Amino acid sequence: MVFWREWLRGAFRFLFGWPARLLAGLKVSPTALTLCGLLAGLGAGFLFALGDLSGAAWLLLLAGFFDMTDGQVARLRGLESKRGAYIDSFTDRWADGVVLSGVAFLTARQGDWLYLAFSLAALIGSLTVSYAKARAEGLGLECGVGFWERPERTVLLLIGAFAGYTALKICVIILAVGTFCTALRRLAYTLARLSETDAKGGE
Repeated sequence: MVFWREWLRGAFRFLFGWPARLLAGLKVSPTALTLCGLLAGLGAGFLFALGDLSGAAWLLLLAGFFDMTDGQVARLRGLESKRGAYIDSFTDRWADGVVLSGVAFLTARQGDWLYLAFSLAALIGSLTVSYAKARAEGLGLECGVGFWERPERTVLLLIGAFAGYTALKICVIILAVGTFCTALRRLAYTLARLSETDAKGGE
């Protein structure tokens, strides 16, 4: 799983490397790119809610472009900062929430109540996966276990959106199950590590 994630991120960095260099050369602000990514993500969620899957997919792809380039531009311009990283993570959670809320709204409009439940589960699971990692890191632990991080979730939604509504429903089920499994794995991993730390501290 780790190999796949590193390969995927490496492929994205390669594909978006030259646009990032171009944007850095034009002195584009990394924060501006982050906010553009947020707007694209919000737009994707709105189009999902309207049932415009193709439009949502293209905006989601655009959001992914901004998400991959803002960090690279920050590094190229020597503007990396904890403030920028925090803004990036914060806006990512907003975009994720709105996109999956849009999918949930679409399934509700279609009267697919079972898939509405899976959409809401995918929303909760996705946010919990991100929170589990962030909270563990706040306690001084690395917690990158599990598969369904943001790049994988985005790719799966893109596949579903481009392939059509039936495929999207299948992807939502996969996403709901996958994110909950990843969240629970991170919970178990973090609790085990904390138990080891507490045991050493009590010696």
